[in-house]
Amino acid sequence: MLFEACCQLWAERQDFELHVTADSLSSDAPFLRLRGWQTQESLPKVMADCHAVIVPTVAQEALGRTAVEAMGAGRPVIASRIGGLPFVVTDEVTGLLFEPEDSAGLAHCISRLMDNPQLAAEMGTKGRVRFLREHTWDTVIRTKYEPLFARLRSGR
Repeated sequence: MLFEACCQLWAERQDFELHVTADSLSSDAPFLRLRGWQTQESLPKVMADCHAVIVPTVAQEALGRTAVEAMGAGRPVIASRIGGLPFVVTDEVTGLLFEPEDSAGLAHCISRLMDNPQLAAEMGTKGRVRFLREHTWDTVIRTKYEPLFARLRSGR
């Protein structure tokens, strides 16, 4: 679906690249840049090098780890409005949401952030703030695990 959205955009404008963390794809589209498989150590740098991170999932996800990682890298997220993604990505604040399988809606979101780099930067900054406030391991342990273990210790 992301590829389809980029094909639609390419018909209108040729001022973008789609960076994909894969070793090979069966396409030689002029906008496609294969970055190869990335380690957990190298992925944040790849994300930080991009204008936005796109999560076009069509399957239910509980959290949307890729979206959280993108926010950690300070990038706006364009994501499907499905599963846990709307709880991770605040529409119009930390990124943009579109309906699953709506390639035209996705293309519109991509174009919107391309046309407004200031908005993209603001969303990336707000996402980074939210990541630091809610998604670091220290925060998750303090707010989720410690209360759970405290209840277990008290027998509740």
